[in-house]
Amino acid sequence: MQARLTNRTVKALKPKSRAYDVRDTEIKGFLIRVRPSANMTYLLQYRNDQGMQRHYKIGSVGTITPVQARDIAERKAAEVAGGQDIQADRKRTREENDAEIACFAAPMAGMDKGWASGYALMDELFVELQAENT
Repeated sequence: MQARLTNRTVKALKPKSRAYDVRDTEIKGFLIRVRPSANMTYLLQYRNDQGMQRHYKIGSVGTITPVQARDIAERKAAEVAGGQDIQADRKRTREENDAEIACFAAPMAGMDKGWASGYALMDELFVELQAENT
């Protein structure tokens, strides 16, 4: 099914026994997926440089409006047109954030023994990080 994704269009969508997509008529790859549970998600479908089809989750209905989703879809579609793999970028950012969080896991675990042990571990970590950067 194809339609311009507007507030009116989104409100009119009803769940079916199987998930289905409604594609926007203006932005290539912009769609909304309607699941049987009535959850609806805005997605941008694209192909990366290797020709693999990807789905980039923009947001859920109720969290963002169709206008906001459309703006994001336009920006991300431009990035894809510029050769970026936006899903791979998101994954890489998530992995970097996880690594940063992991750096502080040990000091935070030490906090149950009192603030002093946690601060001591943090000091050791900062010394190590400074040594790596010099």
